Amino acid sequence: MHAAHGGSGLNVVVLHFGLRNHDLADSRTIQALQTGSAAFYFFHAGLRIKAFLNEVYGTQAARYMENGGFRMAHDFQRDHPERFAGVPPEEFPYLFILRKEWMQPGAIDPLSHVFHALTSKLRGSPPKSKTPMNETEICVHRRESAANNDYSARVSSPAGVGSSERPPAYSARVSSS
Repeated sequence: MHAAHGGSGLNVVVLHFGLRNHDLADSRTIQALQTGSAAFYFFHAGLRIKAFLNEVYGTQAARYMENGGFRMAHDFQRDHPERFAGVPPEEFPYLFILRKEWMQPGAIDPLSHVFHALTSKLRGSPPKSKTPMNETEICVHRRESAANNDYSARVSSPAGVGSSERPPAYSARVSSS
């Protein structure tokens, strides 16, 4: 996974997720989908994604995926109708795909930000601003960086495994909130 992420990108396969109520006209189902989408964006932002494959069941879910920009890659029932004799249409399986090159960077669609994520600038370096940091800000930054580096070294060493200690800068931030 590390090599693919550092190279051309990852292909993410989203297997069918169960909903208690599959009716996409129901307000509770819409809320569940919105919450799931927000969590999905949160956990996948920053990954180098090449494509998403998504499995869904039923014509209503298939329309939902198409409305979201996904393209149907496979209609299993259409390709093998004999295998689905007696299966209701709301249980027909579909496979959809969305590729990075189909999404314009900066588009209003939230998936654009998953495919074309901004690189993080929060890796322990001072913030870049038009005005230079004052002496107090520089001291605080150095102290936090040293504390975080010290904490990382303790946790990554065998003696630090399982440690619940936090660096002083982290503790100060948590207790002041």
